[in-house]
Amino acid sequence: MARVEMAVEAVKAGACDFLAKPFNLEALLFAIERAFRDRELRREIVRLRSTQPLEGAGELVAKSPAM
Repeated sequence: MARVEMAVEAVKAGACDFLAKPFNLEALLFAIERAFRDRELRREIVRLRSTQPLEGAGELVAKSPAM
């Protein structure tokens, strides 16, 4: 039960994964790959948010006469 509590505390503190000892090399490599993918996705979100105007920040542009 202590491992579960440690994992929960680690994630609360900002860890992206938790490996209990002893762990195998395959599990470690998978956790590292997942951490890199997560970091890249977070960077992409920041990039996309910085290029998009804020909601309601501009005029509505449309070709429809109703618009």
